[in-house]
Amino acid sequence: MAAPVSGVVPGRRQPTMAAPLPALPLGVDDTWYQARQVDVQARVIGRIAPAYPDAARRRSQEGTLRAMLKIDDLGRVQSVEVVEAQPPGVFEEAALEALRQARFRPAMKDGRPVRFQATLRVDFKLED
Repeated sequence: MAAPVSGVVPGRRQPTMAAPLPALPLGVDDTWYQARQVDVQARVIGRIAPAYPDAARRRSQEGTLRAMLKIDDLGRVQSVEVVEAQPPGVFEEAALEALRQARFRPAMKDGRPVRFQATLRVDFKLED
C-alpha cells in the first residue's frame, strides 16, 4: 500500500479552511459630502475647456449646462451626469468628455481629504 501524499489520508474526511475575507480598513468614510458639509471644497486643477461642438459653432449657438460630479478623495472624477442643458442635445457630450478628464484638489473635512459631490455649471460662449 502506498503512503499518503502530503498528509491526505484516503477515506478520511479532510478539514476545509475557508478563504479569508478581504478586510476593510477601520474608519473608511464612504460618504459623498456636499459643499456645506466640508471645510474646503474640491477645486479644479488647471482649466476645464470642453471642445466647442462644430455644429453649434456653425450655427453661432451658445448654451449652458449643469453637471453633477462625484470627486473621490484623490481628486479624480468618479462619475458625472448632466442635470440640465440649454439647449438640450447640443453641448452634453463635449462637456461630459472634458469633465471626466478633469482633476481636482480633493475636498477636506477635519483635516483629511474626503469624497465630494457637487454641481458644476459649464458655459459655452463664442468668442468675439
